[in-house]
Amino acid sequence: MIVNIFDCDGVLYLSPHESFKPRCQDIIVSGRTIDRFTETSTYLKQRGIHNKIYLKDPAKFPRTREGSGQHKAATIKQLQQDGYVIDLFFEDDPIQSAIINQECPEVNVILLVHNLTEK
Repeated sequence: MIVNIFDCDGVLYLSPHESFKPRCQDIIVSGRTIDRFTETSTYLKQRGIHNKIYLKDPAKFPRTREGSGQHKAATIKQLQQDGYVIDLFFEDDPIQSAIINQECPEVNVILLVHNLTEK
């Protein structure tokens, strides 16, 4: 299955602005940690977004921007092993984007540039 991947903060969450809305088959991969699952899924459901969500496990990846990029690259690789074809990855953090590009060069990363969220 061909899917796009969306980051959460800075891509799907641009409060108070409306932002992207993924297709039903698309996937959300966020640097938010797993302890924020309820908060994250509640916010997304309020926006009518019911996609699969992959959050970072701080036991496996550090609570840094680099750790978030490593989590995202590892999740892409796992999804590919599970049979997904990743078309686009929407990301707003240049550090994380660079890690994804380096680890998964076959994935097209769309870097969103704005000052609406803190990096």
